[in-house]
Amino acid sequence: MCHMVHPLRALPSPFPNPSPPSPRLLSPASPLQWLIVEHHSSAMPENEAALVMDAFVQWNDALATLNASKVASLYAPTAVLLPTVSDKVRNTPAEIEDYFVSFLKKEPVGVIDNIDGSSPNVRFLAADVAINSGTYVFTLKNDDGTRSKVRARYTYVYKKYGSKYMIGECGWCGLGGRGQG
Repeated sequence: MCHMVHPLRALPSPFPNPSPPSPRLLSPASPLQWLIVEHHSSAMPENEAALVMDAFVQWNDALATLNASKVASLYAPTAVLLPTVSDKVRNTPAEIEDYFVSFLKKEPVGVIDNIDGSSPNVRFLAADVAINSGTYVFTLKNDDGTRSKVRARYTYVYKKYGSKYMIGECGWCGLGGRGQG
């Protein structure tokens, strides 16, 4: 079962809602002609997208340590976790860490899946808030010690603290029989 909430609705509204950039205009040369003399693009520098992707790498590396505290430390203090293998929404640092105590017993390893070039998708809601969503494949240890792969959708909402992006919200949803390998 998938427990995913659209991240735009999930964010509380302490973040200001910036107005779109507006070009500065000169007086018209004629009543029908305006010239743009300055324009600001709201696109973020490519290195910001790389920092967001690096936050996923840090999270995946933390999973490999099998240390729930280390994984939970990558979540912002007010983060929300919407896990697939639990029907409980985790919204405190203690609850998030508790979830990973159980999940890490499966020795998870995640790889972003770039099927059809559709993943990952990094977008910026503000200068310090980014969303990364797409699909990934997790390799998990089964109860009998064998390993299986599970493909899932994911959405991470990141908030930048200083120079580091932390997970503000994360949800993933298994794709069932579709795409399993």
